[in-house]
Amino acid sequence: MIYDLNNDNDRERYKVKSNAHYKNKKKVELKLVQEKKTVSQNGYVHVLFDLYAVENGYTSKESKELVKSHCPFLKYSKNNEEFTKGMSDLDKEETSTFIDWFLDWAGQQGCLLPGAKKYEKDYQSFDNSINDHKQYL
Repeated sequence: MIYDLNNDNDRERYKVKSNAHYKNKKKVELKLVQEKKTVSQNGYVHVLFDLYAVENGYTSKESKELVKSHCPFLKYSKNNEEFTKGMSDLDKEETSTFIDWFLDWAGQQGCLLPGAKKYEKDYQSFDNSINDHKQYL
C-alpha cells in the first residue's frame, strides 16, 4: 500500500495501519517511493540522444548505448559482470543528474547540446534537425 504523507487522510491511515502491525509484532517492509521522472525530462533526454546521434553519425540506439556506457553512475556489477542501468530505472533526481552529466560529457567530446532552457526556446529548430536526419536514426 502506498501512502502520501502530505495528505492528512493518508497520514492517518498510515498511522493506524503501522500501529496495528507494531502492536501485533508483524514483520513489515518500509520503503520510500521515489518520484518518477517527468514527461518533459524523458522527452528532453531522448532529444539529447538524437541530437548527439545526428552530430556524430550514430543511430538513436547507438547514441543511447554509447553515452550510457560512458556514464560512471549508470554502471553496476553483478556476479562479476558489468551492466548499465536503463533510463526507465532512473527516478526524477537521477534523470536530472544524468542530463547534467550528459551535457557536460558531450561538450567535452566537442558536441555542444542545448540546455533545457535553450531547447525550450528553440525547440522547433532542434526538432527540425532531428526530423531532417530521421532516416539515419
